[in-house]
This record gives sequence, C-alpha cells and structure tokens, in this order.
Amino acid sequence: LKGLEFAIRALAQMNTKAFLLVVGGDAVAPYKRLAEQLQVADRVVFAGARNDLPAIYPAADVFVLPTLYETFALVCLEAMASGLPVLASPVGGIEDYLIDGENGLHVSRNAGDIARKLDQVLNDTCLHSRLRAGGLATSRNYSWEKIAKQYLKLFNELLAEPRPNLQSLAFTNPGVSTR
Repeated sequence: LKGLEFAIRALAQMNTKAFLLVVGGDAVAPYKRLAEQLQVADRVVFAGARNDLPAIYPAADVFVLPTLYETFALVCLEAMASGLPVLASPVGGIEDYLIDGENGLHVSRNAGDIARKLDQVLNDTCLHSRLRAGGLATSRNYSWEKIAKQYLKLFNELLAEPRPNLQSLAFTNPGVSTR
C-alpha cells in the first residue's frame, strides 16, 4: 500500500545517485529481491520499525510516500516539520495539506514520475529550499497546540448552542411517551 516497490524502481531510474532508507516493519524479502534484480541493493537500507524518526529525518534530503491509501498520513507532516521536501500521493488527506509545487510535490504510483521528481528536487537547490520552507510553514498549522485550540473552540461553540427541549418533541410512534 505504501508504494515501496515504486520507490525502489524509481531509485533504479534516477539520474542522480541516491540512497533509499526504508523505515517500517513490513516483510522486506520481496523488496530486497526487487532491489537486487534492479541492481540497487547496495543503495537501499532497510531500517525496520523505528521509534526514533525525529533523529532520522534530518539525515534525509527528501521524503517519499507513493502510497495507495492513507487515513491522514501524519508522517508527511512530521517530515515537513523536520524540513524535508515531501513527495507523496495526493490521497487520504494528504491532498488537503500538500500543495503541489508549494510545500511538496504530488507523485503518482509510477517509478518514472517519482524518479523524475526526485532528480528535480535533489538537483535544484531553489526548488528544494522552496518546498522545504513551504513544508515547514504548513507543519506549523498542524502543531499539537494549534489543533488542541481548534478542538477547544469547537467544543465551546457546541456547548453554547441551544439544546432542544426533549419534553416538547412529538413522537408519532404509538406506545412511546414523552412523560
């Protein structure tokens, strides 16, 4: 679902010599075989499931997530907050905050598209800086403090709304009483 196959295939198609760090707890054997077949196994590092992503993000130049499905992809916001340009599929909420060309790039689940955009970001310092700055600005809109304040505001608005008087509601079902 996350698109790792496309990222590995993109690595093999890139003009820029790059390395791919894969973080996650899924079965890696098929992806290791693919990397070997594409002759990029020496440039793919499988780190497994990690709980130290804040320490890992700064070691990267770009974050890639060509996913098929997401519920919200908090990981993209984390990458943005770490100053990484994000290349991701516009699905599952990502399209709500990743604005193509402004704070990241949309990618399709196509190795050629991913390779082209990775080459572009890694070789264009102005683009890299613009996406980085845009991502940092976007991530500030989703800080825990800001989100908590938005929820508190919503709760207060809901509490301020008049409540219906249940005694005055008329029921049409026989045998149901409002008393």
